[in-house]
Amino acid sequence: MWRQIAGFGLFGAVVAALGATLSGGGGSVGGPDIWMAWGTGYTASFPADPTNSVLVAAGAGAVTGALVAGVLWAVGVRLAEPRGLRLVRVVGAGLIGVVVGLAPAIILLANAFAGDTGAEYPVLVIYAVSGVLGYVLVLAGIFGVLRLSGDAHARATVRTTAVALPIGAVLATGAGVGVAGWFGYTTTSPTWIATILVVTMVLAATFAVARAVAMRRRAEPVVP
Repeated sequence: MWRQIAGFGLFGAVVAALGATLSGGGGSVGGPDIWMAWGTGYTASFPADPTNSVLVAAGAGAVTGALVAGVLWAVGVRLAEPRGLRLVRVVGAGLIGVVVGLAPAIILLANAFAGDTGAEYPVLVIYAVSGVLGYVLVLAGIFGVLRLSGDAHARATVRTTAVALPIGAVLATGAGVGVAGWFGYTTTSPTWIATILVVTMVLAATFAVARAVAMRRRAEPVVP
């Protein structure tokens, strides 16, 4: 029950946060961009914090998703992954590998948005090393969690992920650039939030598809 509630809650939070940013609820494409404060003989307006509105939307989406999951459970609807799929572990290990491996490039990119040209750094080398490191860590992380679980499709999952990840990376990059373009390539919080969410969703889908394909292959003996 709790896994179903957590899953629906997480899905609702992601969808709501993405919807809030894309619809301009964060203040970059419309929507409320000031709030009023009244005191004794004093009235003023302040720019709204776009991050707050996105967080509120994510919270509301999480609560709504959890309530939907609870209602479905109460009426007898059970949503569970096929036995042995271990999708959460695979996707989680893959995303952690991406974040850790691409950390240098992410930091460099954030500094660029903050106004640092990065002229003193070998930018292309950092991007290349981060990409290779992220690729290796993703494969190692997925193999590690499946090996510890005694999974019979660990090697097949690594092989399918090795093929699918470059394709997924291209799709994620294209989706991220498209979302950033939607916001005019601004450096505001909504742009960052929407771009990160979309890229994460595409990569998560890549790992899930790779795992599903691997599960169709013949199981291999588990080496202790």
